[in-house]
Amino acid sequence: MSIELEHAIGCNVEFKRICHIHPNGKDYLKAVGGVVIIGDLKDPHAQVFCQGHDDFVTCLAVSHNGQMFATGQQGDNADVILWSFEGKTQLSCFQEQDHGIDALAFSHDDRFLISCGDIVDQRVFVYDTNSCLIVAWAALTPKPTLCVLGGGMVRDIKRRDTHEYQYAACGGKNICMWHLDPVRGELQPHQVGNAFKQVREYICLAFTQDAEYLLAGTTTGDVAVVLMKNRVVQTFIAVCGGGVVNLVCTLVESGSRFVAAGGDGTVTVLAGPNALELHEVGTARLSTVPTRVYRRDIQQEIFRLTGAPAYRQRLLFESDVLDPRRRLQDLGFTKERLRELRLTLIVQDILWLATTSVDGGVKIWDANTGEQIQSLGGHQSGVRHACFSSDGCTLLTAARDCTAKIWNTLTGEPVEIFKGHTNAVYTAVFSEDGYLVLTASYDGTARLWYVLTGECIKTFSGHNDGVVSAIFAHDGLSILTASVDRSAKIWDLQTAECVQTLTRPRGEVIVSVFSTPVQNWALSTLQEGTAKLWNIKTQQCVHTLKGHHTYITSATLSPDANWLLTASWDRSVKLWSLTQKKNRKCAKTFQGHGNGVVSAEFSSDMSHIVTAASDGATKIWNVQSGECVRTLKGHGAERQIRLDGPLSSLSLAPDQSEVLAVSTLGSASMIRSKDLSVKPHSQVSPGALYDVAHLANISDHFLTCSGDSLVTLWDANDYTAKLRCSVGTRAYPLAACGTEDIFVAGATDGRLLCWDCSMGQKLWHIDNAHKGGATSVKLASNVRFVVSGGAEGEIRVWELKTREMVSTLKEHNARVNDVKLFPNDQYAISVSRDRCLLTWDLRAEKRLTSHRERHGGINCLTVASNQTTVTTAGQEKTLTTWDLRMADPVRIIDLDEEVLSVSSSHDDAFLATGGTGQVVKVWDIRNDQVAFSSLGAGHSRSIQWAPETDLRLDIDSTILILRHRKMGTTLRAQRTSKLLDLLGTCLGHSERELQEDQLQPRCEADRLCRQMSLPF
Repeated sequence: MSIELEHAIGCNVEFKRICHIHPNGKDYLKAVGGVVIIGDLKDPHAQVFCQGHDDFVTCLAVSHNGQMFATGQQGDNADVILWSFEGKTQLSCFQEQDHGIDALAFSHDDRFLISCGDIVDQRVFVYDTNSCLIVAWAALTPKPTLCVLGGGMVRDIKRRDTHEYQYAACGGKNICMWHLDPVRGELQPHQVGNAFKQVREYICLAFTQDAEYLLAGTTTGDVAVVLMKNRVVQTFIAVCGGGVVNLVCTLVESGSRFVAAGGDGTVTVLAGPNALELHEVGTARLSTVPTRVYRRDIQQEIFRLTGAPAYRQRLLFESDVLDPRRRLQDLGFTKERLRELRLTLIVQDILWLATTSVDGGVKIWDANTGEQIQSLGGHQSGVRHACFSSDGCTLLTAARDCTAKIWNTLTGEPVEIFKGHTNAVYTAVFSEDGYLVLTASYDGTARLWYVLTGECIKTFSGHNDGVVSAIFAHDGLSILTASVDRSAKIWDLQTAECVQTLTRPRGEVIVSVFSTPVQNWALSTLQEGTAKLWNIKTQQCVHTLKGHHTYITSATLSPDANWLLTASWDRSVKLWSLTQKKNRKCAKTFQGHGNGVVSAEFSSDMSHIVTAASDGATKIWNVQSGECVRTLKGHGAERQIRLDGPLSSLSLAPDQSEVLAVSTLGSASMIRSKDLSVKPHSQVSPGALYDVAHLANISDHFLTCSGDSLVTLWDANDYTAKLRCSVGTRAYPLAACGTEDIFVAGATDGRLLCWDCSMGQKLWHIDNAHKGGATSVKLASNVRFVVSGGAEGEIRVWELKTREMVSTLKEHNARVNDVKLFPNDQYAISVSRDRCLLTWDLRAEKRLTSHRERHGGINCLTVASNQTTVTTAGQEKTLTTWDLRMADPVRIIDLDEEVLSVSSSHDDAFLATGGTGQVVKVWDIRNDQVAFSSLGAGHSRSIQWAPETDLRLDIDSTILILRHRKMGTTLRAQRTSKLLDLLGTCLGHSERELQEDQLQPRCEADRLCRQMSLPF
């Protein structure tokens, strides 16, 4: 008899492209451990399991017609299995490769399947999907191959199809085109050339609709465009941070359109007339106008002649406000009337904002009223940065179309265009006198321009990759630059030579540079959110800022250089004090954006800050209160969004309307490709699971502790994550327990942490609760104290109200693996790696009984309802039952594996075990034998029965299904004598009491359940 899976929560998110939408548009496929799951996109309860692998599935490919799919695994076998989607059965199992499969792909006509082994196997095989025979094989290139993709037929010089098939493969610093001749059985590699100095590492691929171009995503966040005619990289297009991990091409009537998944969690739409002119189609950035007021008299003749704006001024004529954006003549005033005109000049404190979008648009706003003052349009691609002149009359913008422009803020017309860069311009700033402009570009250079002529007078070359920030130094004699190559440089303004360089190691990104009268700084950021401020000259870290949870996108120094403002993809903006040498904690946090914050700026009087997020919203905040005083929205629909973590899979629906995106944090989302609106689909746990625990007396909510540092509260009704709470970036939870109000977890860094069950708010934590980690945690039923076990072998009792340790029990001399409380909360029982089973009186703080295994530590225990019978299991590979009143075990069952977890049913009739054999087994205690076992390999680190045994009985013509309704476990059996044995065993009836003629059709199910006393 076997236990079949009914539902699985999880996905192998550590592997790329592991989740796909089926071409029928109704189903999806994903890999969980060694099992492939076929699920319904609309029904979370509908899942079909395809089992055949004995190790983790590392890659998954679906045929274009949807009739087949293929999977590859890691491990010694490293089999590739070809499946029938309709029958959910194996068509063939290819066993030629060893150690692991890294990538699979079908040809465009689904005739052939290509399989790329890992760096150990180093072989590529092509199989015929009809005959299931090997067509060709070759040595692996590139090494390793991270992605392979079918690209139609090889074309000749006139772009006509030949009889050869082509595949694209990438990995490391190489892209390779495989040409397959199925007649001769030959597979030949052809390397893709690179005409640029930049070196990239490639991780994903996508062909354009006509297969004339190949796009390759890189680890640096840009996309390489390869012309297939000569197989040479033509250009690089910057997309996102954290690397482009997946690309899909969407069908359009003309031009090209792609959806890119970023390692920083962003999903970006790229569109253009062709692959060489792709650009983003929407995000938001901002800059602010200086708030100082020019209180000087402006003569009406100057205003009449030049039409210059009366910055922050309102001219009143007979109580009517004149529009300062128009000449007085345009308002109907004659020259004679102008001589007699009496105007009243009112100076107002006005704040102007400029917001930019990746659709090329720029908008200017009056921050006091929220009114849009001007809309500028002229850039052919996304605008990355904007900067006002000191008087607010002109605006300087930098864009992805390789240009920078100066705009008249009143007329909305461009005044000057700076051309010369060969890639996107990331930043552009004015010099203090306004005569010079400094630009930074992704072509690896910074340039100095003369405003009056638009000529480039200096070029600063020396970075090995794109320059993302450039500013004038405070001394006016040098400039500072920051680059994607993880370096910051100081340049002599006269000679254009580099005089100082700061370089950071891999994994640390320099995002901004600052200049003060005292020193020049560079700000670097790590993926975990930690920021470091460096003195470029001395190469010393002067400040370490911890508080963000992921990459910092923007940093701004206050005008007095005492405060630093940082924005992050974690949707928050933080204000840091740079004057406090000892305590450099965050002074204030601004939260309210619904997506990652891409820019943050100070007002010059530092009374307000302005933030912009990738959801298109601009917010103005009061610094003192931390409240949002105004929200500005005016840019078009966003074309870049951010999910909860780096993305591992991206799959396009057959109608091109939606994309299924899976992040490495385990969440799956359906994203509309038209407007990038997000609809959550499912959530999984991305890390290894260390503990599973139901909330006290609540069977439809349970907790999991995973290696991604998260404690997750799950709702078993719809399999969604209700709450996700992090224990920190340097630790992960080992054990958890909870009630309907709170839950507590123990972490590897020795802390105990507590959260609220309704909002997930962190209530408290206890540092250094255990040395080496808190390995077991149990809450008292009265919720007055918590008992914890540690890696050092101690058991400690903590009072929840004061969070003080009230007692310590020291008799174990090795790691405490499990602790349980008796119902009266007075007694506890524990097991340890020291082979001991101990019971404790918590009030008297003393040991009551001691039992010891002969060989090997004890991993787990379960206590029967009579409170005297205890079953343990561990390294000795036995299932041992103890009577606490007796010294010797009363029963020993030999096993073939080390058991890691054991749990007993509420009537004590069954035991469920899971161990190193990766098979869940249910034991019939009365017969000392396995009653059921799971089909295939599965998870077995932690097992727990639901608080209630709630069975549901479904009967059809051939199969009877027993379900734990709250737990989701299904037991199936044919209508034979074994079925009657199953019923009798589970329900406490004998076979004589359950005659076969009592099994009525479905309409009689209710009567049958009442006769069997089922708890329905």
